[in-house]
Amino acid sequence: MKTYECMFIFLHHLNDQTLEEQLNKAASEITSLNGTVINTTRMGRNSFARPMKKQESGIFALITFTLDPKQIDVLQKRYRLNNNILRVQIVLATKMPEKTVQPAVETPKA
Repeated sequence: MKTYECMFIFLHHLNDQTLEEQLNKAASEITSLNGTVINTTRMGRNSFARPMKKQESGIFALITFTLDPKQIDVLQKRYRLNNNILRVQIVLATKMPEKTVQPAVETPKA
């Protein structure tokens, strides 16, 4: 099992209730493939730099989850069937580097 981040762009006209239903549906697709949802982040509505599928803006959301790497293609195919999703991108989650404290350098005494 590896940890992934999935960025969704939903249609801009979805209301809050429909968006919540779509996020629950997306999370249930992950759990149906024996994955585990770690975190869901709603990032709000944003405009696009250029139109995407004749849309000027969309609702962004991020789901962090663990899943068997062999199931990623199946998951992407299932998301493509959802007409409320404009774009999906799944990438491996990166760990933040931990701060390391460097020891002070001793100066030679004369």
